[in-house]
Amino acid sequence: RENVLLNRGGIFSTLEETGEGSAGNVSLEAPSILLNNRSQIRSQTLGLGKAGNVRITASDKIEIDKKSLITSRVTNSGSGQGGNIQFQAKSILVADYSEVAANTFGNGDAGNVFVTAQDKVIVDGGGFFSNTGKPDDINLNLANAGDININTGSLFVTKGGQLVSLNAGTGKAGNVNIIARDDVRFDGVNDNGDASLACTIVELRAVGDAGN
Repeated sequence: RENVLLNRGGIFSTLEETGEGSAGNVSLEAPSILLNNRSQIRSQTLGLGKAGNVRITASDKIEIDKKSLITSRVTNSGSGQGGNIQFQAKSILVADYSEVAANTFGNGDAGNVFVTAQDKVIVDGGGFFSNTGKPDDINLNLANAGDININTGSLFVTKGGQLVSLNAGTGKAGNVNIIARDDVRFDGVNDNGDASLACTIVELRAVGDAGN
């Protein structure tokens, strides 16, 4: 089986605004899976159906680098549920402003993020997110954010890396759950001065609850 490399490339599954049903799931399995230079894997709903799940499985490593994106999301016009994102590998890297995000900007709940790595997870100036909110009017959003779940040997969050579940409407933020057999380290800031962190947030003007 060959490795998978996306360099300025993309894999997309979309339910359009006038469509019915659900967006499809996206599943990749290979020895190594590498996304680079703004590459994207995306399942999203613009309509009434659900976004699909995204599952990335590698026998060796997963690397998401240089502003790349993996997401399952509900857009502003959508009202279906967001899908879950699942990573499984020996080692996982999310770096240089890359994001893994189960977000909702409509009225459907965001999905959860599950990250399992036998050896280590490195979040080096990138992030794992499950957020709710509309950029134009956050108080109209009734959806709930999902959980961020990390299960690994060691977790290193550096250069402003983030593990965040955020509520920007009237729903609830999810939980951030970390299980590590060995080391857990948060260190450093990014170019904007943002610290490395794991948190669950209720945004300004939002009225829902934060998670744990």
